[in-house]
Order: sequence, then structure tokens, then C-alpha cells
Amino acid sequence: MQLEQCTLLPNTNARGATISNMQRGSVTECCTECQETDGCNVFVYCPKDGGCDDGSGRVYPQGLCTLKSQQLAPGEQPEYFATGPVVPWSSGYIPA
Repeated sequence: MQLEQCTLLPNTNARGATISNMQRGSVTECCTECQETDGCNVFVYCPKDGGCDDGSGRVYPQGLCTLKSQQLAPGEQPEYFATGPVVPWSSGYIPA
């Protein structure tokens, strides 16, 4: 799914070097933050009421937007920790 210049990866927790964390009201706002932040090309957003589990039992709050960086070749999708219907996170990236 395309969102402005971001490609969304629903039900995915993307890897990457963390640049910053912030609270945002939507995955669209998280995409915008990534576009406006130097070095950001991957982001992870928690849309779920009650928060999102990272797979190790730690729960992060709803609305958490984590901006990240990964080396991406043209046409390449980011690496991820987990993906699938039980993954509560929404990730996205800015294609290289």
C-alpha cells in the first residue's frame, strides 16, 4: 500500500537502527515524520488499542512511532523482526 512516498507494510515489525521515538496519532503522521527526518527510511507504528507487544512480552503504547534507518537497495523491502496476521505493528519505508 502506498501512502504519499511511503510504502506501508501492515502487520510487520521492521528492523533498523532507531533514530527517535515519539507519539503520533496515525501511521500517516509517522510516515510524514520519517520523510522529514534526516536518515530515516523505515518506521514502525503501533495502531493497537492497549499497545503492541514486541514479541518478547514488552508492550509499547498505542501511537508510538519509531523512526529507523536501514540500508536499502532500489526495489528492496526492509528486513523485519516479524510479519503476519498476529503482529500488531504497522511498518513502512521510503523506497530507495
